[in-house]
Amino acid sequence: MKTTNRINIPSKLLINCGVGLLATMTLYSGKAQAINLVLDSFDESVGGFQFVSTDPDSGFPTEDQNGPNPETDVVGQYRELILFDVMNSNPPNVGDSLVFADMGSSSLSWNNGDGVSSKLRVVWDGVNESFTNGINTTGLRTNNGGVGRDFTLMGALDSIGLELISADQGLQITVNIYTDNNSASTLSKTFNAISGSPTKTFYNFANFTTLAGFSGGANFANVGAFELILSGPTAVDASITFVEAAVDPNPPIPEIPEPDLAKGLLAFSLLSGLLAVTKR
Repeated sequence: MKTTNRINIPSKLLINCGVGLLATMTLYSGKAQAINLVLDSFDESVGGFQFVSTDPDSGFPTEDQNGPNPETDVVGQYRELILFDVMNSNPPNVGDSLVFADMGSSSLSWNNGDGVSSKLRVVWDGVNESFTNGINTTGLRTNNGGVGRDFTLMGALDSIGLELISADQGLQITVNIYTDNNSASTLSKTFNAISGSPTKTFYNFANFTTLAGFSGGANFANVGAFELILSGPTAVDASITFVEAAVDPNPPIPEIPEPDLAKGLLAFSLLSGLLAVTKR
C-alpha cells in the first residue's frame, strides 16, 4: 500500500472585523489554527520612523504623535510616544532617553543612557495629541463617538499579546484599556532581563482589574483607547516587536468554589437514608 505524506501549507486570511480592523487567521489544511487582531506591528510610521528623545540637541521632541498609518498596522491609524518621569543623575546635557519606532526593523526600542531613567507611554487613541492633557478615552470610536473597537472579535479573543524581543535589565509593562471616561481596566507584568529567545506574553482579559480613578472596568468588546506603560531601572534598554489582541494559550483556570460542608453532610444523610430504605 502506497503511503502519501501530506504537507500542510499555511496561508493567511484577512477577515473584516468592522470599523476598519482586520483580523489575520492562519489556516492549515483548511482548518483555522490561530487568529489575532493586529493593534500595532511597528512596521508603519509616516516618514519611515518615529523618534522621541530627552536630548535637547537631538532635534526630536519628548512627545510625538505619528499618523495616519494604515489601519491594518496601527489601530486608529495614530500612535503616540511620550517620555515622562525622566531622572538624570549626570551633569547637564549629558545622557538621555530615546525611543525609536522603525518600520525597517518592525520594532519599538526604548533606550536609557547611563545614569538616566524614564517611563514610556505608547498610546493608541485616534487623532488626538493628548500628551499632558491625558488620554482620549473614546478616541478609537468611529462615526463621531459611535462604537468602540471589539478586541474580543465577537468572543474569539481573550487577551492582549506582545513580544518582548530584548531587555538588558528587568522591567514592568502595564496595559491600560479604556471604554470611556468611567470605565477602564489595567494589568501589569514584570519581566526579567532577556538574553536569549524573545518572550511572548499574554495579558488575559480575565486578569484585568479596574483602573484607579474609574468607577468600573473596561468593556473589551467596546474599546475607546488603550496604552502601554514601560518602566524600569536606570539605564534599562528594551524592545518590543508587536501588539495584538489574541488567544491566550494558557488561560487562567477559573476557581471552583468548595462545596458547602453543611449541604454536603445533608446530601450524604439523605443518600444514606435512601439506601437503607431500598435494602428493606
